Amino acid sequence: MRSIVAVIPAYNEETAIGSVVLKTKIYVSTVIVIDDGSRDATSKIASLAGAKVITLPDNGGKARAVFRGIEEAKKEEPLVIVLIDADGQHDPDDIPSVISPILDNNADLVVGSRFITASSEVPRYRRLGQKSLDFITNTNSTLKCSDTQNGFRALGKAAYSQFTFRSEGFSLESDMLNHFASLGLRVTEVPVRVRYDLLNQHKVHPIHHGFDVFSTIFLSRIMGRPAFLLGIPGFIIGFFGMITGLMAFRIYDTTKVFPFSYALLSILLLIIGVLLCTSGLTLQSLAIILKKNRLM
Repeated sequence: MRSIVAVIPAYNEETAIGSVVLKTKIYVSTVIVIDDGSRDATSKIASLAGAKVITLPDNGGKARAVFRGIEEAKKEEPLVIVLIDADGQHDPDDIPSVISPILDNNADLVVGSRFITASSEVPRYRRLGQKSLDFITNTNSTLKCSDTQNGFRALGKAAYSQFTFRSEGFSLESDMLNHFASLGLRVTEVPVRVRYDLLNQHKVHPIHHGFDVFSTIFLSRIMGRPAFLLGIPGFIIGFFGMITGLMAFRIYDTTKVFPFSYALLSILLLIIGVLLCTSGLTLQSLAIILKKNRLM
């Protein structure tokens, strides 16, 4: 019988990891904890709770830990790989509903959502921030998810066998959705519960997390179509720079007074326009080279 494997990235989670592992073991055959360079007893407690622990030498971030966990889980050729956080925010009792669409062959990736049910008790400030990131992520792919940043997920073989994208920082969830959307995989959402009354949370400030996700998505969009996203604005700005320059010459020709403000604005617009156009062309050439070498 093919197994169900849970992958739990963890960093300094000694207060919660034991209970998370014990509850998760009820629903899966193997629990793999990736200790991402913790300085506390995370590894020891996870091991005592019955998890297979892989300890990384230093803290490299959630993305690196998850990729390492997926790599290890794939060795068992499981039916489903479940991703769940180590801090206790996710309720392992929701695992059956998260993996169900994959077991029923209705999805390749299942994303837990805090916003499907009206009873979701997400704090207002977090709801606003999450919805902003949802909007940014959804505009960058063909998927329309209600909770793009939720790390509680299940991956079928079609998904975990193609876990080949690149991700750093805190944009793992968004990068995963964009990657699987580009492959045409089936993605669905199911309602899950999330706790916000935990002692060991907010290791990263929400503003820092949001900025990191936004900047990563923004840069990925630029690298996807640099000639269009940089070249077109550059041409438009340069065009207005030329118009402003012509206005400056006309004013001087009429009044014999040199309009420094118009001239400076014209030069500034022309410089910005030229920089954007050349940057767009350069990045477009770089993107072509990277794609030919299969680095993008």
